[in-house]
Amino acid sequence: MSMFNGEPGHGKSMASLDIAARLTVGKNWPDGQENRRKCSVILLTEEEDAADTILPRFLAADGDPKKLLTVKIQGGDQIFKIEQHLELLERKIEEAEENVRLVIFDPVIDYTKAKQNVDEEVRPVLTRLRKWAEKHGARSARNQPPE
Repeated sequence: MSMFNGEPGHGKSMASLDIAARLTVGKNWPDGQENRRKCSVILLTEEEDAADTILPRFLAADGDPKKLLTVKIQGGDQIFKIEQHLELLERKIEEAEENVRLVIFDPVIDYTKAKQNVDEEVRPVLTRLRKWAEKHGARSARNQPPE
């Protein structure tokens, strides 16, 4: 798991979308390193409008929109919460036509019941998410050979 932290408006979402776009089309990384495996990406975001903001930015980064997936909760205005809905995320990953290699929560605090910046509430949720990701084969990009 990796996190981008910083003040709003400093490009965290744009950087995430650039990474997502590169993964969906197999575009090389900015440092020239090859990206040989195309994949699907799951994006959960409540801050930006998908049609007005997310999709145009993703397309501008040359991403494949068929490989940019979302997770929606059935019924009402309920949004995805890590504490309750990881099985929906798991199902979405299994249903994807191409392997999902990246899941983006933008921002992660929106997908928890925790109060922002309350460590004793946030830490258990992120620990649960990390354990879930490890159980499903997620690994750190650090010290990994390129694929």
